Amino acid sequence: MLITFLPASVLAATPWEQYLDFPSAQNAKQVHSLTYSKGAASFGNYNGGDLQILALQVYAGDRESLRLAIRLKGQSDGGLAEDLTAIVGHVIRIHPQLFLEEIKFAKISITGLEDIVLNAGLEYADRPEANQYELNMRLEALSRVNEKELQVLRNTSIDAIKRESHLTLRSSGTGQKRPAP
Repeated sequence: MLITFLPASVLAATPWEQYLDFPSAQNAKQVHSLTYSKGAASFGNYNGGDLQILALQVYAGDRESLRLAIRLKGQSDGGLAEDLTAIVGHVIRIHPQLFLEEIKFAKISITGLEDIVLNAGLEYADRPEANQYELNMRLEALSRVNEKELQVLRNTSIDAIKRESHLTLRSSGTGQKRPAP
């Protein structure tokens, strides 16, 4: 019989790791930073695959996971911030009212809101027509939200998309609108 003793720090999973192992709303509430245990493969960095677990919960409409993504975005920079911004933005088409409710809850600034709404994700970076289509679909989804307390955020989001769409059409040189989806 082989008995191995490991330090407690090796066995203790961080709240982020616990969320990844069981991505429940309750575990999402416990995460305050994207950290890994010492000795973990992703220690000192982040794993894009792990973000997909968070993304799937956000897209499924889990309010606490969306709050977690917004919370982590607020304390991140660089590629991680971009990835989290895209995750939060992708929920607009699926759950536009939830998106606006959580932007309001998090007290995101107008600039922050516009950054999220206009960031279609890295996958659209070299595809201007696909990017425009995504923004049009977001505009359409946001237009369906009628809650009075969300009107200002909804209108701000819609205005940002319309401004961006206008600039994109002007810079493309065509001056023509693309057909609505």
